[in-house]
Amino acid sequence: MSDKRAERITEYKVAILVLGGLVIFGGMILRLGVMDHLRQGNGVELTGVADDVSGLLAGAPVHVSGIPVGKVGAIDFSADNATQVTITMQIREDVAKQLREDASFRIETLGLLGDKYLSLKPGVSVNPLPPGSTIQRASGSGLDAVLGNATKLGDRFSLLLTELTAILKRVEDGEGSLGKLVSDPSLHQSLVSLSTETTGLVKLLQSPKGSLYQISSRPDLANSISHLQSILARIDNGDGSMGKFVNDEKLHDDLDKLIVELDGLIGDPKKYLKYIDIKVF
Repeated sequence: MSDKRAERITEYKVAILVLGGLVIFGGMILRLGVMDHLRQGNGVELTGVADDVSGLLAGAPVHVSGIPVGKVGAIDFSADNATQVTITMQIREDVAKQLREDASFRIETLGLLGDKYLSLKPGVSVNPLPPGSTIQRASGSGLDAVLGNATKLGDRFSLLLTELTAILKRVEDGEGSLGKLVSDPSLHQSLVSLSTETTGLVKLLQSPKGSLYQISSRPDLANSISHLQSILARIDNGDGSMGKFVNDEKLHDDLDKLIVELDGLIGDPKKYLKYIDIKVF
């Protein structure tokens, strides 16, 4: 009884393997049929232009919204511009009818280490893609752009780390002010001495026996300061002779002219002697 059961289980396993093989074989035939359908010219041929194909190879799949709709044909330099690359692709006719005149494409990667494929963006314009038009590569932030930015960021971080290491090495060798502050024991001792002397000076100023404390504690000092502030306020307001002298610009100009005239009189007295009549009796 157990032998028949084991034999039956073996038959089930063989049947499952055969069925799985038929499914895989049928899928391969269907895929080859789609490719042959495109290869025979029943698909629509499109042309794309890019400055760099980023490792894209002929035969790579073409996706629209993540669905395979065709494949990449030939890849070669443009006939009229050697700095650009022309990409020929074949896609399903029903998909080609949905493309707009602002359609674009990106070269994406299947995973971090996967193969390249071409991703078509249908566009949003109301006008369809004219026959014979060239599709431009989009400058979006795909996976390749993210990886490129991550690489640049890594390079900058590596450069920053190198510079930081060099700075720390200079500090460790005692170069520069920070290096001397860290490595020079005499400088540390000087700072400790300065701190001690500063603390002693503060204690001395706060001591009742100190001159500064006694001066600041005199009751008449506050009155003198208050009186001086009052005098300065009156001068600033233009009160009194001193206030007018400080604030009156006309008085300043007159005084300046007087000084100029006196300087001229003292410098050349003969100029004015003819106006002086001196008689001797």
